[in-house]
Amino acid sequence: MIKSIQLADCFQAGGVKLERVKYFQRQLLTVDDMVTDQDYFRQKMRRHNRFLHGWGVVCGLIVTPAPGPNAPWRVQISEGYALGPFGDEIYVAEPAFLDLAKCGPGGSTDPCDPSHTTGSPGTGGTIYVAIEYAECFSSPVRAMGSSCGCGDDGCEYSRIRDGFSLSCLASPPPIDPVPLICDLRLRRVPAPCPPCPSSPWVVLAKVELPSATGRALASEAIDITVRKVIYRTELLQTQLIDCCCKQSPTPSPQPVPVRVTSVSPQDKPAVPYGGPQSVTLTFSKSLQKGTVNNRSIIVAGSSGTQVPGDVSYDDSTRKATYTFTFKTAGAQLLSPGTYTVTAKGTGKSPIKDTDTLDLNGGASDFTSNFTVSSPEPK
Repeated sequence: MIKSIQLADCFQAGGVKLERVKYFQRQLLTVDDMVTDQDYFRQKMRRHNRFLHGWGVVCGLIVTPAPGPNAPWRVQISEGYALGPFGDEIYVAEPAFLDLAKCGPGGSTDPCDPSHTTGSPGTGGTIYVAIEYAECFSSPVRAMGSSCGCGDDGCEYSRIRDGFSLSCLASPPPIDPVPLICDLRLRRVPAPCPPCPSSPWVVLAKVELPSATGRALASEAIDITVRKVIYRTELLQTQLIDCCCKQSPTPSPQPVPVRVTSVSPQDKPAVPYGGPQSVTLTFSKSLQKGTVNNRSIIVAGSSGTQVPGDVSYDDSTRKATYTFTFKTAGAQLLSPGTYTVTAKGTGKSPIKDTDTLDLNGGASDFTSNFTVSSPEPK
């Protein structure tokens, strides 16, 4: 029979099964029945802690120097909470003290009297201050004698108090590796069940002891970064909310490239003989005036020859006007035919708006056509 119920769950393959009592009327209940019920629920909680939460320090249990009279190597372990490798709760309600000079490798404190240390005296070098769950029997009462009346009545402890034991280890217990959560999320590896622990100890600190027992222990000699830590759910939730649920800042609207909103003459009209004296383009937003010229606004005939002219731009109306140049005063302005008006959004001389964006975002030119009619026959 396995005496330690904390190990039972790791040896189920050997025949150990968790059971709870099934009650019925006029049932004779014994001590074994009561213990079985206790063991069932205690082991269920251990299993829950070990499989769902893991083990390690949850909070507190800070190791700091606390020298006393004739005890330069004494340390203090602050209040705190941890889960042991077998799933036991380890609760330290008030500061505990451990004299490392009296705690050689393998030595430990009495769970009923933490000030009492068993084991050989400590020596210099590196040790690991560790804690484990331990039980303390308390409240002795006189036990009832046997029915035959033989012998004196004895005493039995009537209570078991949850406690802890401190120890100085020569080396830290092994920590089984766990897969990365991203590997589990992406199904790269299956989620493994935690293996049975090989040690009940939770390391709290690594301590470099002075070379001589008369020298005081310095704070720098205590390293608590070696401990295994469990983050309680509240901390994980707070971090998740802080990282993922902050209100996103309202993005600044991206500027929209300028475009032509109207052209005069309108696209594809038949203009009377003689044609217009100018072409006017209206834009959706203000332009960089220097980019509006006869290289970015062009009027050309069907042969591709550019019609001579000058370009002016009025920012108050966002209008660019291409005024044709007369060869001689009173001469005919445009010959009959089709003409193409081009406002450049591509090439070397595009029209740019005040946000330094090219016309149509640089994706295309604006084009429009009009036709100058032939003279009517006389």
